[in-house]
Amino acid sequence: MPNGGVHTLLLPSPEQRGNVVRQLQRMQSDVSHPDAQQVAFLLAVLDVNYVQNRDYLVWVLKGCNVPEVTHGCDDMTGEFLAYLYEHGHSEVLTPLMKYGNSYNAAGSEFVGTFLSETVAKSPDNFLDAVRSFPASTQKKICYFAGLADGGGMAPTNLRLARKALAARPDDVAVRCLREIENANKSK
Repeated sequence: MPNGGVHTLLLPSPEQRGNVVRQLQRMQSDVSHPDAQQVAFLLAVLDVNYVQNRDYLVWVLKGCNVPEVTHGCDDMTGEFLAYLYEHGHSEVLTPLMKYGNSYNAAGSEFVGTFLSETVAKSPDNFLDAVRSFPASTQKKICYFAGLADGGGMAPTNLRLARKALAARPDDVAVRCLREIENANKSK
């Protein structure tokens, strides 16, 4: 992991892949290793035991939903899952919605911004995921997306979200647009 950042991640060449995977698997089997979350993320990116490693990251993210923040959840947990989403793993969007607004302030800001960008740029994916929740939770998720990092959506994203959601006359889109507007009224 270059300086802990996911967007500058360099994947190993095909020649290096085997050695890298073996090293990561050794690290993962060492229960005293402090970087379990990073190792799980890297193995998921390399598609090694993807489901197990993804599920571990979701479990870690759940740890941010209690005041004492458990499971090793930190500022990077949401970023790891967002990276997986951005690289074709749409199933992680629902857990990001469910657990992303948390007691870890920096992580919550990241997930809020990520969701605001997702509703603006991929409204169908966003709405498909938010539909899996009851209406009261849908409102909370859409409001959270509208807040972004706490300061409201970027003007371009807000414009895109308004246009996309207004074009969908179903109850979920209308409810979501209303909450995004409410989140941006005072900003």
